[in-house]
Amino acid sequence: MERGRIPGAVVLVARDGKVVMVEAVGWADKDPKVKMTTDSIHPIASSTKLITTIAALRLFEANKIRVMAPIATYLPELKDLKVSVEKRDATGNATTELVTPARQPTVHDLMTHRAGFTYFFFPKNALRDRYRELGIDRVENMTADEMLQKLATLPLAYPPGTQFEYSIATDLLGHIVERVTGKPLDVALDELVLTPLKMKDTRFQVKGADVARLARPLSTDPDPWVFDWLDLARQPKRFSGGAGMASTVSDYFRPLQMLMNGGELDGVRLLLTCPLIVGQVATRPRCSSLGPRQVSLQRRHRYPDGIPDPEVLEFPLLAHPVDRRSAHAEKDCHLRDRKERLHPRANLGLRWHPVQQGSSKILAQACMGLHILAFLVGHTSRICTGLHVLARI
Repeated sequence: MERGRIPGAVVLVARDGKVVMVEAVGWADKDPKVKMTTDSIHPIASSTKLITTIAALRLFEANKIRVMAPIATYLPELKDLKVSVEKRDATGNATTELVTPARQPTVHDLMTHRAGFTYFFFPKNALRDRYRELGIDRVENMTADEMLQKLATLPLAYPPGTQFEYSIATDLLGHIVERVTGKPLDVALDELVLTPLKMKDTRFQVKGADVARLARPLSTDPDPWVFDWLDLARQPKRFSGGAGMASTVSDYFRPLQMLMNGGELDGVRLLLTCPLIVGQVATRPRCSSLGPRQVSLQRRHRYPDGIPDPEVLEFPLLAHPVDRRSAHAEKDCHLRDRKERLHPRANLGLRWHPVQQGSSKILAQACMGLHILAFLVGHTSRICTGLHVLARI
């Protein structure tokens, strides 16, 4: 803020489930000298993805969504998608060919950003140019049905499941939630996530008296297109499950704390298969070489049909740097072909054990580790006008 990059910020710190500090600094809107307050409303951009994914996982646990099903099961507009492949002849001339991938993208691919979709604002190429021209990411100029029809005319960026690319995938997941529930996404998210968690200031549009609480970027912000794209004062024609919501620091703390509690908050359980408990690990009985463990949630809850087999999907492990396994332990748990990946929370000094089962794996990949438990709301404070949440230190 002192460097003039953002006008203000709100910081919340909680420890052991209790808020120990909430502080607002700077301006919510600098030009008319509106001070930032702890209840200022911020565009949360991609932190919307966590809310949408929690809703989808609740439907998954209710056997209403099958995560390994092709997305065309719920979005028939997106059936028989092709992949654009560049080929070069003997003289080096490039041609583009549309080929059928080995399989179609699944709901799980959407959750983990491995479906083959992209975003228009990444480095330019022919496909992203078409995203921009067709307005695939826009929310004010077309309905969800219209967007899906346009998206169906474009190829995938890569074969599903073969690589990770942050993308419009969570928007599609939100539209699956709409199709499955038969309700607009704002209503579905309110019923599945916002009302149970008492998130009264989280929504897709800020209107009425609440507009005065809306935090705004500096007039000198180098990326004004972001705030035009995510104009929260405008009624969207299409609800973006990947980027469209506004929230407050106190509201967004609640889903983070719910995940810290293993899927429950204030006596309300949202997720059954979410063993995100610091210092514990849910493992299968044969993984005895990993040391002390809690009883697997699979023993306590009947998992819904279609839950992914962690061995088949080869999830990357989330591990603290001090958590080292022996070769015997990896062999015992059939983990030899998986690479450990350090979770961003390791930098905060948390001990994070790999979790072997359930919704927590999907959440971790769906949100890139940026939105769960103890990190930032939004990828940059610029997009969120300085809204930060630290769920645990």
